[in-house]
Amino acid sequence: MGLGFVGMLWANRQYQARGVPWGRPLAALLGIISLCSAISIIIAQLGSGSGQTKAILEREKKFQYVAYKRLGQEVAKRFPRANILLIREKSYPQLNTGSSQTTDMNKLQEDAFREGLAGKARIEAVEQLSSGMDEYMYFDPGPDGKAPTEIDYKKLQEELFTGEKLDKLIEDYPNCNVVVSFLGLPQDMKTMKLWTKKPDERPALVLAQPYIYELKPLIKLKYCPIILYNKPLKGEGILDMEFPDNEEEAFNKRYLLITPENVDQIAKEYPKLFAPDPKKK
Repeated sequence: MGLGFVGMLWANRQYQARGVPWGRPLAALLGIISLCSAISIIIAQLGSGSGQTKAILEREKKFQYVAYKRLGQEVAKRFPRANILLIREKSYPQLNTGSSQTTDMNKLQEDAFREGLAGKARIEAVEQLSSGMDEYMYFDPGPDGKAPTEIDYKKLQEELFTGEKLDKLIEDYPNCNVVVSFLGLPQDMKTMKLWTKKPDERPALVLAQPYIYELKPLIKLKYCPIILYNKPLKGEGILDMEFPDNEEEAFNKRYLLITPENVDQIAKEYPKLFAPDPKKK
């Protein structure tokens, strides 16, 4: 998490001082990784905390459930009777804490998504890969099964979410016309074969919490017709946010559901969310 933050500052400096074109997108990506790592660590440690921290965790679970349920509803609405390949975060035991909060959150997201589908679309397969943001997940446990000893690089390579793996999963499940990724897109997404396929030869990509800065063209061209994303906050912090009584109000308070129909309006409302459109000659 700390390295991600330092990297974010360095990349942003490259953009501001030297005009390096990749500086700003890289800074944004590293910022997202740092934030997600921080949130995952907080969630993993809250379970054994005070009554106040447990209340924060329960509130976060409610927000997550509403978000992924709504995502399922939108998929069922836009792709009725779809065959779905679901890709989600691999569940790991939390070393040194004895906590299962991260594992619980992964299952909660999947359960909420299934509820949102309400049987109107079918999940054909669930594949678990790793986003690589948890610094503990690739450590071999020591003799007591708790203390991490050294990184298992082979395990990291096998389970990390990459463009090659996503292409392979799409090939392995040719009957799935919708791929739902709770991991967003892999960092090397530009190398994927998927982008070269014709519309009738590729599945629709539904994404939860991706690195979104460069995705506006893919949304408009319907490569990624549904994206669940955290609404940029104005003032109120995530952990301070009260959960409304109404589910729709709760969703609208925390999240955006971005589609080809509303992406231009959302880009106007949140001008820093996407890369600027290319200037017309």
